[in-house]
Amino acid sequence: MAGPPQLAAGDHLTLTIARLTKTGGIMEDRRASPRTSADWPVKITTSEESMEGKVKNVSSTGALIHCTKPLNPKETCTLKIELPSGRTQEIDAEVVWSTPPGPDDESKPRGMGVKFLW
Repeated sequence: MAGPPQLAAGDHLTLTIARLTKTGGIMEDRRASPRTSADWPVKITTSEESMEGKVKNVSSTGALIHCTKPLNPKETCTLKIELPSGRTQEIDAEVVWSTPPGPDDESKPRGMGVKFLW
């Protein structure tokens, strides 16, 4: 896997992640790509539907998204993420895991882990 592409002029998601990592906004984690806490609005679009959610943590390779109707693993979608700068970043992603709706939604919110398809 090649990893994220070189920064382009409009690659605000990568710049935001890099800035938060340098300023201590990074969560302690043992993943290959450290994750940063977030609370960013996101629009999730598939060929069949569209829904709103929140990016709760993010790295250069993926994100945790809380939403009311998580997609199934292996489904692909387009994410339109609203960054703290006010800009939006659109990126394709694939669902790696998801939590199904259940009686413990308060303690275990519905959501899904996605990997970015650079």
